[in-house]
Amino acid sequence: MRTRSRSAEVISVIIVSLVCSAAMRTISATAEGLPEDLAPEAQIAAQVDTDSGSFQTGAIDTSGDVASLTAKFQNRASELNRQEAEFLEREKELQLREAELAALNQHLNNKIEKLEQSRSRLEETLQQAEVRQKQDVAHLIAVYEGMKAKKAGEIFNQMEPEFAAGFLAEMRSDRAAGILSNMSPENAYAISVILASRNAEQTEGSEG
Repeated sequence: MRTRSRSAEVISVIIVSLVCSAAMRTISATAEGLPEDLAPEAQIAAQVDTDSGSFQTGAIDTSGDVASLTAKFQNRASELNRQEAEFLEREKELQLREAELAALNQHLNNKIEKLEQSRSRLEETLQQAEVRQKQDVAHLIAVYEGMKAKKAGEIFNQMEPEFAAGFLAEMRSDRAAGILSNMSPENAYAISVILASRNAEQTEGSEG
């Protein structure tokens, strides 16, 4: 009786083992045949660690993408920093050029202002000299007119004909004729030609 009972127990254990093994194979085969969208657990690869005998769940390695994006970002940031530095350097150069041009423009304006002042002073000096010259000529004419004709003729004989003609043209006609009559014939003739030529030019200018 005990032998039969022990045999029955062994048979029962074997049957249970076979049933469990068949059930496990059936579940595994079913899991492998499911679609990806119906069996998300099947998308995770079970990796067996042969050394430790444990299971490791496979995961997507994104460390390479992160490193690549980080390197690109750093390169882009370095490029932007370089461009910004170049822009600031160019802006500094432009500001320096503008300052130099402003200083040069101010220098030129000062030069122009000084030249204008010098020109005004020169014109004023020339006007004063012309006035003094006219005054001197008028004074000399008055002196020559007050001289005796013979004495004045001797002085005019020593003058250049053009210069002497200038004085005689400003004198009264009677005094000029008296001086000419007391000069050498050659000088008197040369001065007379100059005076006649000037009178003709003035007549033509007034008629025109």
